[in-house]
Amino acid sequence: MTRFLNKKAVFHAALVFILLFVVACGSSAEPVIVEKEVIKEVIKEVPVIQEVIKEVPKEIVVVKEVVKEVVKEVVMPPALGQIAKAPVATAIPREVQAVMVTSTTNRLVITLGKLSTQTNLPCVNSWLSFDKKQFFENLMGIDRFTGQLTDGVAHTWEVSPDGKTWRFFLREGIQFHHGWGELTAKDVKHMFAQVAREGARSEDTIPFRDVIKEVEIINDYEVVVHQTKADLFTVAFFNAGKHGCAVLVSKDQWDAEGEAGYVETIVGTAPYQFVSRDLGTSILAERVENHWRHTAEFEELNVYFTEEEATRLATLLAGESHLVALPRDLQDTAIEKGFKKWESILPAVQSGAFMFGQYYADPDKLNYEIPWVGQDESALKVRQALNKAINRKEICKELFKGACKEIKVWAYEQSLPGWNPEWEERWDEEYGYDPVRAKELIAEAGYPNGFKVDVRLSASGSVPENVQLGEAIQIYYRDIGLDVGTFQAERATYSKMRRNKELGLGMDAGIISLGAGTYRDPQFGIGTYNADFGVVHAYETQVLFDLHRKLTEATTPEERDRIEREIGDLKFKEFGEIPLFWLPGVAIVNPDVVGEYIFPGNRRQIWSHWEYIKAANTK
Repeated sequence: MTRFLNKKAVFHAALVFILLFVVACGSSAEPVIVEKEVIKEVIKEVPVIQEVIKEVPKEIVVVKEVVKEVVKEVVMPPALGQIAKAPVATAIPREVQAVMVTSTTNRLVITLGKLSTQTNLPCVNSWLSFDKKQFFENLMGIDRFTGQLTDGVAHTWEVSPDGKTWRFFLREGIQFHHGWGELTAKDVKHMFAQVAREGARSEDTIPFRDVIKEVEIINDYEVVVHQTKADLFTVAFFNAGKHGCAVLVSKDQWDAEGEAGYVETIVGTAPYQFVSRDLGTSILAERVENHWRHTAEFEELNVYFTEEEATRLATLLAGESHLVALPRDLQDTAIEKGFKKWESILPAVQSGAFMFGQYYADPDKLNYEIPWVGQDESALKVRQALNKAINRKEICKELFKGACKEIKVWAYEQSLPGWNPEWEERWDEEYGYDPVRAKELIAEAGYPNGFKVDVRLSASGSVPENVQLGEAIQIYYRDIGLDVGTFQAERATYSKMRRNKELGLGMDAGIISLGAGTYRDPQFGIGTYNADFGVVHAYETQVLFDLHRKLTEATTPEERDRIEREIGDLKFKEFGEIPLFWLPGVAIVNPDVVGEYIFPGNRRQIWSHWEYIKAANTK
């Protein structure tokens, strides 16, 4: 057990005390055979056997799918239609609604980490978070089995050869919640107006203003989006896997009630509809009967936001929660007591740390008193030292129980576009753990006595171990002689400072903060962290801005791949960030309530597709 985990003995002692007052739920189950039928259109039977429960001791659940394949053509340009190069299943199933099997629990309770902000408005945060994603749908969907694009509110779409015009054909009869009528083309146009309107702060907002020229309504079920240029990010604007808030909301509600109406009642078209919110604590939803896409098996869905990890586990053990997000050590505790683990189909989360203040394309925001700020040799050595000081293998083994893979460049993964195998070959020399060399680099940079650095410790809904991870980094930095503190700021204050490029300005210590991203084409991570319209401002140079613009205008997969590799090479060479780990998305469930939970993991919200959670077949 390593030093940075020793303090967890105190944490576990407190947890044991808590658990004395709760009742452990669940028991070992016999192997289960679940049969389901999934459909596409030409009819051909293919047996598929898929193991879906991973690393659950003495227990295997086998899912047999009878797949009827149907060829459905969606016209998309090769350059814009890709999300990843990862291998995908031969069939992307469209589920047929079976006879509902409901557990004795009518209300499904999910408990996740605390959110920085909660609001009913969809476009005031950079992305649509856990507190309201379950109410909205997009023009395109994300398949839960593969993470690939599928149809959504639009049943088909077409793109012009030059990539500047998108034509969407909408499904008829889709109803907004709470009696706000049928979704039509006017609501699609309204969506674009909402994302781009004054005061919107979504990650989509600046690209929408820059790229979307006009939204033309052809008829109630056909809409054409005209762009100022071909832009490979466009596909992300329209689908459920992206970061921002391009979700379909009711124009009639807006016209009748304005922003006040949106604040009072969330109105979307998804399989769950809004009931109420306990601000800062939870949000309650109820299912939409006979929903066009899928009717949820649980009548109600209640999502709680709880920062304390031990409290989340306690609610699971007491039967108060049925699905929770937990750090790995507490996952083991739950599994030992008979609870089950469901992992995402794809890698779900990338974890990294960011040395803030590197706003090189905005000189007025630079504070050269921070040792890593600068594009000279001294700052480069400091950034390399901060990378080499961290023992990633030790953290992976002890904190994440080996369920992780080291990232070589932030936003990049071997199965995605832009990957350069040379990064792995050079990794140990350039980034590998070497505290002796890290101290030498600090001294060579002109800081023989070290310098002051503050690490922000914050809970994360995406990475439950985030606080322990930050504490481990603090210990590694003390080992190389740095004066390490903790950056204290309220979440809203921190977010505002980050957005306004104020982290580091007028401060006597540089700030390092952990961040999390999702498994998607690197273009999205680059756009968020390294581009001129990004919102994180982690590492920004004019060269990266220029390359990013070329990337958005690239029209072939080969050109995109080349530019993404060039961007990755620069980030690797300049030690602009502190890449850490790829992690699976994990949900711990009560098997007496939840029978199956399949989710891709490659959405910003990670734990997605709640409407498809199957209830346990209890009598």
